[in-house]
Parts: sequence; C-alpha cells; structure tokens
Amino acid sequence: MDSIKAPEFWPNDPELWFITLESQFLLNKPSPITNDDTKFSYLISLLPPSTAIEVREFIISPPPDNKYDALKKAIIKCTADSEFKRLQQLLTQEELGDRLPSQLLRHLRQLIGESKAVSDTTLKMLWMQRLPKNIQIILTRQEQASLNSLADLADRVTEITSSPSSSTSTLEKELTSLRAEISGLKIDLCFVLF
Repeated sequence: MDSIKAPEFWPNDPELWFITLESQFLLNKPSPITNDDTKFSYLISLLPPSTAIEVREFIISPPPDNKYDALKKAIIKCTADSEFKRLQQLLTQEELGDRLPSQLLRHLRQLIGESKAVSDTTLKMLWMQRLPKNIQIILTRQEQASLNSLADLADRVTEITSSPSSSTSTLEKELTSLRAEISGLKIDLCFVLF
C-alpha cells in the first residue's frame, strides 16, 4: 500500500511543492512510485479545484507519454507568477515588516528566481533600502562582506535593538506612563470644575 504524505498544494511556490511531492514518491513504502500513470493520478488527486480547472485540458486529454511531466509543466506555468510580476513585486511591494532581515533577503531571492535581470549588487541595494536606517549605517561599513554575512549581521543588530532593554522599549514605557498621568489629570480636572 502506498504511503504518500504530500502537503496541500502551494500555489505561491509550485516548484517547491513538486520537489516535496516527488520526494514522497521516492520515499513511498514498500517501493518508490515511478510509474507515470500512478504519479499522474496522484497529482490530479492532490490539486485544489481552482488549479485543476486551470489545467483542465491536460487532465481530460493527457498526452500518451509523460503525462505527469506535461501536467507538472502546465501547473507551474499557470500558477507561477510571471517574471515581470515577480520583479515588480520585488521593486515596489516587499517591506521588512516583522521579518528578520535574513528572511526578507531569502524572500527577495525567491522573487528573483532564475532571472538574470537583477544583479547581486542591485539585490543588495534593494534589500538594504528596506532595513531600518540604524542597520543600514552599520552594514555600509562592511563593504567587503558577502550578502549572507550582512544578513547575519543585520539579524544580530535587529535582535539587540528590539530587545526589551532597548531605548525604544524604554521610550514606549515612558509614553504609556505619561498617557496614564494625563488621563488621571483630566479626571481630576473634571472633579475640580464640578
């Protein structure tokens, strides 16, 4: 009996999903799944309806040979963002948010994918622009460091500056305390006036 434990389909990263699925084919007990028809059938059974509709023609009328590979290519083509869309997202939409700098860098690299349109120098510039100014200043002093080393350093700086003992945290506590005092003064003033 087959023991495939494939994850739900990942429309945001179909290529990575296929790698995990194909790993499951190889790990299958008692023997790996290598038959094209079996892999094709598994693939169809794992697709969400919205994706199945996109590749309907390949499901209904598959080619006589290499059905699995043909369906795989069709799924990747219809679900993967175009290079233009990924580059546009890279240039205009991605921000650090609550991610670590190294997580943002990995995500930007994922958006670039196999594209040759973005050099390492450009990626470094785009990544650094999205970091807080204090981290940018520290990183610009490390001109010879690799991008991965810079990401590690940025993570460490982020951890230090976001710790509870940082000055930002102290300022927030002071502001909260001042707000409470002002609210108390407003209440006292109301009693004095009436």
